[in-house]
Amino acid sequence: MSLTHEDVITLKAHFTPEQHEFIRGMTYIREAAVTDRLEEVDPAWSLDIQRIDTRGEQCVVTVRLTVKGVARDGVGMSKVSYTRDGETEANEPEKAAATDALKRAARLFGVGRYLLTLPKSVSDERSLARWLNADPAPVWSDNDIKAFVAARRKEGLSDSDLLAALNVEGLRQWRGTREQADRVVDAWIARQIDNDRPATPKNGKTAYGKDAVYAAAKDEFNARKHFDNALAKLAASGAITAEMTNEQVVAALRQRDATAGTVAPWLYAQLEEAGVGRALIKEIAPEPQHGEYAYRVTFMLDVRPQDKAKVEDAFSVIEVGEYHFILKPREVPF
Repeated sequence: MSLTHEDVITLKAHFTPEQHEFIRGMTYIREAAVTDRLEEVDPAWSLDIQRIDTRGEQCVVTVRLTVKGVARDGVGMSKVSYTRDGETEANEPEKAAATDALKRAARLFGVGRYLLTLPKSVSDERSLARWLNADPAPVWSDNDIKAFVAARRKEGLSDSDLLAALNVEGLRQWRGTREQADRVVDAWIARQIDNDRPATPKNGKTAYGKDAVYAAAKDEFNARKHFDNALAKLAASGAITAEMTNEQVVAALRQRDATAGTVAPWLYAQLEEAGVGRALIKEIAPEPQHGEYAYRVTFMLDVRPQDKAKVEDAFSVIEVGEYHFILKPREVPF
């Protein structure tokens, strides 16, 4: 397994304005958007901590990010803050530095590299949106788009499938050629076939209605395309079948996150309320063998005693490992 030309295109693609954050006049990509992009290319991507150092008031973390067998290192820094006694850390500098290192390593794969050319005039979502929309027009014409859609519909692909494959909200946002779009979609189809299940039923019919399911579950997602991506991933994995009812599909979607294919955002919120920051959570994934709403929470660093205590106070903990918990929420929000 190695990175393909289509993978590089996906990694380098622009994020939407709301996937950025603006801190002290600087523009950054949100951590969740970076990890979602990595998982889109390689669901088995990994991040390994190489070393943690302290240089004066700075915590320095070196990580190794591996995507499809290709490894690149990143170095992140965060200032160490102390409480009034001058001995107890008031923040979690290792987590912040690891997140910084992750983003820097991802940039070496092309993720968010366009920010290096961002003009100083960009300081908020509105100005960023104007700058992103000022990109050169797509190099395929309206006739190319019509021919592309018609050809793919004959293969049984829906418009939602095409948008998910190209990672765009509208086909005019595609910045490549018709030939490049075909290669990216072919690669996306191949990934569905590798999972022994097509992205959509061959006859295009399901017992459930996509619009009805979206209406019931839309609060779980930031945009319709995220819902469509989640539905395609669950269908590809076999978690959703054409025979399932609307209610069964909604229940399956609520177990998983639209963009990462893992757990819905509410569990991240519960962890943050318990005092466990999102910054160093590498992955949250369902653990159905332990029952409904059981999840494995994997950390980038080893589980610290204070994190263990916080989680045990807020959740029903099934298992604690060096880098993970298996837990169940005591309450679910639906």
